Amino acid sequence: MNMQHKDGVSVIIPTFNRASYLYTTLLLLLNQQTNGNLQYKILVIDSGSDDTDKVVSFFNAQKPGIIMY
Repeated sequence: MNMQHKDGVSVIIPTFNRASYLYTTLLLLLNQQTNGNLQYKILVIDSGSDDTDKVVSFFNAQKPGIIMY
């Protein structure tokens, strides 16, 4: 059996009324340089507060498939 192993990282970000901090955090995370084999996902856990959904949508439009909300 031939299985390919891919290294990966999950970043989990819980947030409540911190859209401005989330913007900066996502900006820095999405601009990290990784080698070609490292896959990563960002999970944003929100309580439905402030404009967090708009921040996530903004970054999802630029780099789809990395952030889960």
